Amino acid sequence: AEDPGAVDAIFADWQSASDDLHELSDPIQSQYHEFFIVVGCRYQGRPASRCVYIWVDKDFAMYRGWIQGFPKKLGSIHMTRTMPVGKAACKLQPGTRFGATCTANDRQIARAVVTLTGISESGPSVNGPAMHNTRHFPAYNGFVPDVFELVRAGGYDREVTEIWEGDAELTFYPGSIENLQAIAPREVVKGYRFTFGYSVDGGEVLAQHKKEMTV
Repeated sequence: AEDPGAVDAIFADWQSASDDLHELSDPIQSQYHEFFIVVGCRYQGRPASRCVYIWVDKDFAMYRGWIQGFPKKLGSIHMTRTMPVGKAACKLQPGTRFGATCTANDRQIARAVVTLTGISESGPSVNGPAMHNTRHFPAYNGFVPDVFELVRAGGYDREVTEIWEGDAELTFYPGSIENLQAIAPREVVKGYRFTFGYSVDGGEVLAQHKKEMTV
């Protein structure tokens, strides 16, 4: 990342489906929310990103995330929705405020508020480079072989709407099990609101780590 101290804190309202799209007619199988924290980094000299914390509100999304190398935990995530009509529509226009919260284990984790000011010329940057995850599944008896590898997440058919930006507030609450105060924001630059879609493929294994054992 260009700024080694930059972090994206992302609240997402997802709708996912397999190739035949059958989950879309049974929304309990396709809809979920997430809050995740992405840091910028480099791998072999190239910009990359890593997800260091992530909470999700559906078990199927958590299990799928483990397979992909995301450190997902269960949480409760709520976000302001936008609608085309109505006083409570939160339309995409200057002055509209969007809020989001995440709790886990009956503790507050994070809260964000974005007040839209206009269309963004650039959008967020930290989450732009490919996500690099660690897949680690220890062997049942504690000995090798186990799964321990660095992977690059794959995706294609990316689409994105117009990106709105605005003034942002971000709070990490003390007292959570993860203690996010260690990475509490020193400065909140901007907030963004947009919709994007993509298809997931298997990605790429970049490195196989070895587990050192002494018996």
